[in-house]
Amino acid sequence: MIERILVPLDGSEFSEHVLDWLAPRVDADTHLILLRVVPTLGATDWAGFGAWSTTPGGEPADDPRSQARAYLEGLRERLSHAGAVKVVVEAGDPGPEILEAARRFRVDAVAMASHGRAGLGRKLIGSVAEYVLQRAAVPLFLVGPRSYGLRPVGRAPSVPRTEG
Repeated sequence: MIERILVPLDGSEFSEHVLDWLAPRVDADTHLILLRVVPTLGATDWAGFGAWSTTPGGEPADDPRSQARAYLEGLRERLSHAGAVKVVVEAGDPGPEILEAARRFRVDAVAMASHGRAGLGRKLIGSVAEYVLQRAAVPLFLVGPRSYGLRPVGRAPSVPRTEG
């Protein structure tokens, strides 16, 4: 039985679809760990220019970890019928951090959304979901855009051909 599920979220509305998918599948015996990995670009932020330390007007910015924690706390209510819902914020490369959290919290499964990128978009941006799929030691529930009638990111809608 799956009792402990890691749920990585990237902060996008799209990634939250996994919560809608999970809601009818969890109960009071299910423990969820909501994870937000704040990406880092090495020892300093983007090009060392303090991208996260100040606003465009030079005002001190909120710490991205605090923003991530507030985001996850806001989502906790959607899963109030589940057992314990833990909120975890990490900083680093999302793929490895998700795998480390799965190991550290001894989860039975990981449930996450995939943006459905393909082709060049996937090559350029990469796929955290694919990284986790290839390396996870536990089952992965991957919720794609078609699960909710959405179009995968970066793909144009199909246009029927007309004879003319």
